[in-house]
Amino acid sequence: MPRYWLRCIGCGAEYPGSARVYSCPACGDLLDIVYDMDREVSEIPWLRNFESRPLGVWRYRELLPVEDYRHVVSMNEGGTRLIRCRNLERELGIKEIYVKYEGDNPTGSFKDRGMTVGVTKAVEAGAEMTICASTGNTSSSLAAYSARAGLGCAVLVPSKRIALGKLSQALIHGAKVLAVRGNFDDCLRIVRELSRDPRFYLLNSDKPV
Repeated sequence: MPRYWLRCIGCGAEYPGSARVYSCPACGDLLDIVYDMDREVSEIPWLRNFESRPLGVWRYRELLPVEDYRHVVSMNEGGTRLIRCRNLERELGIKEIYVKYEGDNPTGSFKDRGMTVGVTKAVEAGAEMTICASTGNTSSSLAAYSARAGLGCAVLVPSKRIALGKLSQALIHGAKVLAVRGNFDDCLRIVRELSRDPRFYLLNSDKPV
């Protein structure tokens, strides 16, 4: 596995890859994951048996910020179908156009691709419960993967502002759904405060993994 660390996209401050931070402590901006790939291509494990690996997110496991693959929480996400768009080809005069059908993912959302890594990191960190603010896909995906991992899950939603289908998915997977009198930003502010407690692991779109 290549060495990796976190780097703020704003001020450039760097932090260890294992640091449990959700945004830059120095300036509050977003964090990026930076890899040290300074070695011979022939030494990179995933390149040697790439074609024999099943399709999915963990096909690229050496390029994911995970310390121990025994903690992987997966439901065979990724590897979704390519669907040819023949009508669009004719309309645009392009020979071939394909789109990925992310509805093939376990909860029917592209969010599952990131959530498999995020919940794996929550397990590595020893968290007891995952949390997020959501109005749809994030809530159902986090609830499903948390249930798979045996973690509790709490979802904060703006009152009367969530897709009912996704809300039902979150509830079916055992998440504790809390309605907040406010908007999404209010929900996000609350879960950020909760994430100061090491028992909770925050998984929202502005998190680096």
